[in-house]
Amino acid sequence: MRASMGWSKPCLWMGVAIITVAGAWAQEPVAQSDTARSSNKAVLEEVRVVSTKRATADRAQDVPVAATVITSMAIDENNYFDLVEVARVVPGSDFRETATFPGIQRFWLRAVGVTFSVPNFDPAVGVYQDGVFVAQNIAAILDTFDMESIEVLRGPQGTLFGRNTSVGAVVTRAKRPGETWGIDAQATFGSYDRNDYQVTVGGPLIDGLLRGKLALQNRNRDGWVKDNLGGDDLGVIDTMLARGLLVYTPSDSFDMTLIGERYRRRGDGAISVPLGLDDRGRQNHPLYPGMDRNWDETWSASGTDPWRSFSHHDIDKVILDANWDIEHGVITSVTGYINVDAFSGSDFDGLPPGPSPQNLINLSVVTGVWIGQDQFSQELRYASTFSERFDVTAGLYYFTQDLTYGEVRHANTFVSPTNPFGLRPPGHAKLDHDSYAVFAEGRWHLSDKMALTVGARLSRETKDVKLGLVNSGSCDSRMMPPFETSKEYSCTRGAAPGGWDIVDDETWDSLAARVILDYRATDSTMFYGGWTRGFRSGGFSFRASPVELTAPGIRPSFYDEERVDNLEIGMKADLMDRTLRVNLAAYYQFWDGIQRNLQAGGPSDAIQRTENVDDSYVYGMELEVNWIAATEIFTSGDLLRFDLSTGLAESGYKSDWFEAGQNLKSRSFGAPHDTVYGGVLYEHPAGAGGGSMSWRASYWWQEAYTQEGALRPTNIGDYQNKQLVDVSVQYTSEDGRWFAKVFGKNLTNDMYYDARVPFANTFGLGNPGDPRTWGLTLGFNWGD
Repeated sequence: MRASMGWSKPCLWMGVAIITVAGAWAQEPVAQSDTARSSNKAVLEEVRVVSTKRATADRAQDVPVAATVITSMAIDENNYFDLVEVARVVPGSDFRETATFPGIQRFWLRAVGVTFSVPNFDPAVGVYQDGVFVAQNIAAILDTFDMESIEVLRGPQGTLFGRNTSVGAVVTRAKRPGETWGIDAQATFGSYDRNDYQVTVGGPLIDGLLRGKLALQNRNRDGWVKDNLGGDDLGVIDTMLARGLLVYTPSDSFDMTLIGERYRRRGDGAISVPLGLDDRGRQNHPLYPGMDRNWDETWSASGTDPWRSFSHHDIDKVILDANWDIEHGVITSVTGYINVDAFSGSDFDGLPPGPSPQNLINLSVVTGVWIGQDQFSQELRYASTFSERFDVTAGLYYFTQDLTYGEVRHANTFVSPTNPFGLRPPGHAKLDHDSYAVFAEGRWHLSDKMALTVGARLSRETKDVKLGLVNSGSCDSRMMPPFETSKEYSCTRGAAPGGWDIVDDETWDSLAARVILDYRATDSTMFYGGWTRGFRSGGFSFRASPVELTAPGIRPSFYDEERVDNLEIGMKADLMDRTLRVNLAAYYQFWDGIQRNLQAGGPSDAIQRTENVDDSYVYGMELEVNWIAATEIFTSGDLLRFDLSTGLAESGYKSDWFEAGQNLKSRSFGAPHDTVYGGVLYEHPAGAGGGSMSWRASYWWQEAYTQEGALRPTNIGDYQNKQLVDVSVQYTSEDGRWFAKVFGKNLTNDMYYDARVPFANTFGLGNPGDPRTWGLTLGFNWGD
């Protein structure tokens, strides 16, 4: 069973949170300049959200959906640089990168999400950038640079956002250019020679008609994991983001925004370290007696291997958003195009080279992938404002993507005169994917206090696939350097048409729905309850085992869609003259055909397979509270605020399902179920010199758990509790034009793994999380 606090300790956490303080960023951050004040008293700011897709933005506290909203100021002041860090304030979240390759989202909410890096797997937490669904997980860990807001919606969001939001959606929005010219510049310097630079310049290009903006950023950091073979330290990050925006407003009733973006990632790929059985994996490696290591040490690919760890990602996006107000409603068109050209490679085992007197094996494995994708989407919707009693949003949606995948592995055991680079039989895949949908959601105000929301979305999805499986021997890849950015894959020896191993297709129809009733007990307190249904796409596993090609009664590589029904009740309340905000949600989700991903084989022949489990469930509670301390210090301009959020869950299966001869029906989901986040802010005038000081500290805890799949007699697949402590101190000038901030992350140097990959009871690898780091940020702004 999973390591868990159980329900007794979660209840204690709930009591502590209610008696003291709790929260997540569900409102405007509390910097003094932006905190609403009445009679010298600070109050929690109201925040408007766009994820309801209505004609006008809604107050977050009026929307009957469990959601956490993170504003641009919260992003800056808490030093969040991507969605992984932002999610720490979201109850029950587990956002991280996948194990094998960097930059690929592994986003989980309510104990459910996607695990593997292979691009055939659709997300369970959908990411939307300015209204456009980011279909490929390798393009979905968005940088927070120049974002206006991030809305994390929990629970199925299928009616307005479609498939692949079965446990939630992340809705982001870039900052628009202002009505006057402005410049914002920041530079950050820190541990491991970190140096980040960002600048935005924007304003009116044609007065009253056209505004423009250019945002540029570069992030750099040296490696921090020692290569015991003498190579450069691993963990190098080098990213660039360039975004341009044009906002065209020819009249008060029409506006159009064009966004163009280029993201580039270079540096190292995933860092793999060998897992021992003791001391959180650092000691007692079963295959290498006496091989112990520090947390920040590994053995990289040797000089005889064809490549070291690397990443070479280029992602381009073009988004066009147009809105036309026709008096009784607004017509909106959102058009999106995304192109992905991403290569990644890594040392897959992290083991010392052998043989030697201490080493029992001589294994060296490196792996590399190429993901090429083009996607296009078009949404056309109408949002009405017919009356104060009724409004409706209805629309049409189309999505298509062409996906190409290549994977090649090297093993020193495959080196021969005819294969001098030791390349194993590669895998290759092509996917054509189309989806259509029609949707509508209406809200009836049954009385001044009660409203009913009803929505539905009818979707049709088709996938056509051609697969050449890894290790089947049906495909070829480039056999001469350079391997890192090669697209030279072909499959000619398979039994299916065209020389592939598998040629297949499938079409799915689904009806997502929502019925929610909300009741406003007072002007500041709302209760809601309802039912929602969502879907996650089925598909074909690019890493299926070649054994499936001849196994009786099996449709090779295929897995079906999954369906979830969610029952939820909740409360949103602003109390004590808007100095205390309490948001509470309780849910029960029951799944039909949930997709479970399992790992088999060793590093040189790893196979990932997916199967559907008939019946399973998750239930839990989520609490967010924000409290501005009601003391007399506010009369002197001081501000004291506390935040804490917590998510608690239990899960299980109602159907038999087997792995390695074990019935896993009695197991919980292989995911962290319980999380706690706490934060404190103290802000005060800086004294005679003017300006203000801001002191922040936060603590994030995530429970221990055991991975999905068959239980192992060793703890090689067990995650320990994770806890991160961050602090920052910032001085802001009196006119707000410049600031200086010192910050520290993971101050306790918690030695955790972002991912653990056990291949056997005695062999596995891990990806260590970032160690303790420090930094200094200097910022300046002028104009708007």
